[in-house]
Amino acid sequence: MNRILSFVFVACLAMLSLGAFAQTNYTKVTSADQIFAGGKYLIVYEEGNLALDGSLSTLDAVSNTKQVAISGNAISVTDNNFYFTLGEVEGGYSVKSASGYFIGNTSDANTIKSSQTEAYLNTITFNPDSVEIVSAGTHLRYNIASGQTRFRYFKSGTYTNQKKIALYIDAASLSTDPAMTVSAPANGSFFFANSVNINLSVRNFALGTDGKVKYTLDENAAQYSTEATFTISEIEDGEHTLALELVDMDEESLETPVTANITFTTDADHSTLLTIPAIQGTEDVNAQNGNVVATRGVVTAKTQYGFYIQSSQEAYSGLYVYSPDYVETVNVGTSYIVRGTMTEYNGLTEMNALTHVVPLAINLAITPIEISLDEAT
Repeated sequence: MNRILSFVFVACLAMLSLGAFAQTNYTKVTSADQIFAGGKYLIVYEEGNLALDGSLSTLDAVSNTKQVAISGNAISVTDNNFYFTLGEVEGGYSVKSASGYFIGNTSDANTIKSSQTEAYLNTITFNPDSVEIVSAGTHLRYNIASGQTRFRYFKSGTYTNQKKIALYIDAASLSTDPAMTVSAPANGSFFFANSVNINLSVRNFALGTDGKVKYTLDENAAQYSTEATFTISEIEDGEHTLALELVDMDEESLETPVTANITFTTDADHSTLLTIPAIQGTEDVNAQNGNVVATRGVVTAKTQYGFYIQSSQEAYSGLYVYSPDYVETVNVGTSYIVRGTMTEYNGLTEMNALTHVVPLAINLAITPIEISLDEAT
């Protein structure tokens, strides 16, 4: 090998080595405005210098930690595969790792699981000494009990060995430039109403002082807000695109434009609802299997993990809705619109992966009746 080729070869090896061992610097979250959709985070039990490992093939594993070195309020890591990103979910955030989206504790067991297809709601609040991540009413903590040392979602106050966690954010996310993230609605949202609440996270930009939010629905005239939360009303049914931009007080674009776009659908007339018999069909597999659909009915019974709805006394008018996140909020005898994915589970039809449970102002006039398994599924 000649001298030039040798030099090139060594240089390439050096660059590969630098890439392989490149460090990512994380800094401790010390205020609520450092928690936002799009941010990259480590979930850390500080007393043990342990971070939750998101690079595993499944989060429901015993050895789901990585050792980290905490120096002051900083962590530097060379393994860039076990961070988590926050996404937009109405009412809070999704927490996504390489394994999928976090699922909170939906049973009596203390678990941490993931889904490849659904963004499960987590609320995240900052406290002076910790960060609370809550899903399905349970708290993400680190357990120090012998033989049970691991991250899990726990029922609050049930276990004395639960230890609170901290978030560390990728320092590159903490730019001083103006930034805007749409906290709600999530892109692709669906609403059974003709109004939509908009919630924004605006950083390094004081609304009302530095400028405003310009928003344009479809091809309508632009409107402006000096609040990060506002409502758009009198929206026609259908698919819509909302364009948002931070502008100065003269309503001119910033030197470096800050924009966001989201799409959503409204159905205030409920014209997209299908009847339960139309969803069920008369075959062994439901007629809408694999599709996202919406229907309505009266809650006739509840289970630990879901509830039954019924739309009439006709055959095939009952439906089981698997929804641990909503089961505590629905009431037997009340009518609801439900929207989710139809599937077959153990040979029985059910709706799961719910995106909506909307109580109806007027209950459907239905007297619950006994339904055979064939009719209910």
